[in-house]
Amino acid sequence: FMNVPNNKGFTLIELLVVLVVTALTTSLLMTGLNTTWTNFEKLSSRNLIFSQAQIPKTWFTESIRGALLSHPDTPTFSGTDHRISMLSFLTPDTTAVPKQVVWELREQNGTSVLGIVEGEAQYSALLTFNEPVHFEYLIQQEWQRTFSPTIGQLPRAVRIQGTQTQVLALVYRPTDADVPPEIPAFGKYEF
Repeated sequence: FMNVPNNKGFTLIELLVVLVVTALTTSLLMTGLNTTWTNFEKLSSRNLIFSQAQIPKTWFTESIRGALLSHPDTPTFSGTDHRISMLSFLTPDTTAVPKQVVWELREQNGTSVLGIVEGEAQYSALLTFNEPVHFEYLIQQEWQRTFSPTIGQLPRAVRIQGTQTQVLALVYRPTDADVPPEIPAFGKYEF
């Protein structure tokens, strides 16, 4: 019989080469995954911070969008350059029930703070602007700093205006409360 070497297995060198290649591949894969997760966490926290900063602006614009008129002779919306009082069905508490909403801008150390007044005098600060800002109202294609109608009327839009800041909120309802023409034929006009 001849002496034939048995080549049914791997040599130690071949196994070591496979282990080194596997270790290098795993190491590169783990480094790439770690970098990906770190970037994902940074992006998520940045988006969360951005989203939290947008919430008060969204509440403000939504409440203006939901401004309501209740009667042609009764004003439900009035505003100065630092305070808005209105009836709205899109309120920050998300009850979807029409209620009185009061937004207020307060000056603090060269900045302005947007807040909502709840109840008698409970002011909740929601958003700080890095400059003095004020409310403006779009009435008949002109921006004005006060809005105090004597009848049921809404401005077309409201904005928070500063030199570098602008937040625009549109009113999505008719700006005048109209009396339907057929009402006088039936007598009294009541709500």
